[in-house]
Amino acid sequence: MAQNPILATFTAFLLLFSSTAAAASGPTNLIKQTCRQTPDHNLCASTLTADPRGPNAGDVPTLALIMIDSVKARATSTLEEIKRLMKQTAPSLKEPLDNCAARYDVVLEADVTVARQAVKLGNPKFGEGAMNDVGVECEDCEGGFGRNGEKSPLTKQNGDVRGLADVAAAIVRLLL
Repeated sequence: MAQNPILATFTAFLLLFSSTAAAASGPTNLIKQTCRQTPDHNLCASTLTADPRGPNAGDVPTLALIMIDSVKARATSTLEEIKRLMKQTAPSLKEPLDNCAARYDVVLEADVTVARQAVKLGNPKFGEGAMNDVGVECEDCEGGFGRNGEKSPLTKQNGDVRGLADVAAAIVRLLL
């Protein structure tokens, strides 16, 4: 009789440990299945599993919202970098950096907001369009450099945001 509470406690511990270890070991089946249908499976899986909501997500709309939030976070850090560069760079970069700041304002104030609302309200077509527009804004930012021989200081950031937005658009497209 004395062993039953100990055995029950030990069994509960094993179950808790094994479920925690399984959750921490990698992407869930939902994440794997979803990310296989995106243009960058590795980026998708690593982004979704890095977010604490990812491994516990029970549906594709939740994964879409997580990815949209990742776009927002990366776009926010890029806009902060743009503002920092505006204070420190050559005057020849002022115009392209102003252009980039305006582009990232659109991403953050319009595209991300529209995409989140579209997913929440069940209108994924608008969410996909908004995430596709993020890519256009990144291209326009990058294209603003080089007119006077300047090299873009934002190539990596633009590529990162674009990559996340492409994955987000693909996940939202699954909701159509």
